Amino acid sequence: MPWFTGVGNRQVELYINGVSKGTSIQWDNTSTQTFSVTEINLTGNVIIEIRNITEKQVVIDDISWTCYSSTLATNNYVSDLFNVYPNPSTNNDLTISVKNNTELKGVQLYNTLGQLIIDIKNPKKVQNKIQLKNIPSGIYILKVFNTKEYSSKRIIIQ
Repeated sequence: MPWFTGVGNRQVELYINGVSKGTSIQWDNTSTQTFSVTEINLTGNVIIEIRNITEKQVVIDDISWTCYSSTLATNNYVSDLFNVYPNPSTNNDLTISVKNNTELKGVQLYNTLGQLIIDIKNPKKVQNKIQLKNIPSGIYILKVFNTKEYSSKRIIIQ
């Protein structure tokens, strides 16, 4: 059984990336206290802090964090969902041809640092043109996905 010095209310606050996301109820006992925060909805790396907002002793144990995957994470990778041309692209556009007349849910273009450059949601055409104006020359990853599968290809923009 935990032992605390003194009596009085204890309380903690949850910070995510330096922003307060919730405060626990106050408690004044040695029983287990559960503190849940929902609807945080962040992507990428996060810094989690639990701060004691009273001057009373607080012991924190058994922290759990549940992440929900995006739609892309649950899709199956296939190597041949689409073709892309011209590659390398020299005329400021790419054409994506989807196999089996699959309806797309998204097309994304990433640079080699993993930064999202273009994000097109629900293009809905079997053959799609992507405008590449103002995109620097270089190597990129083109990712195409539907409700069940995704595929990616390396492309070169000149």
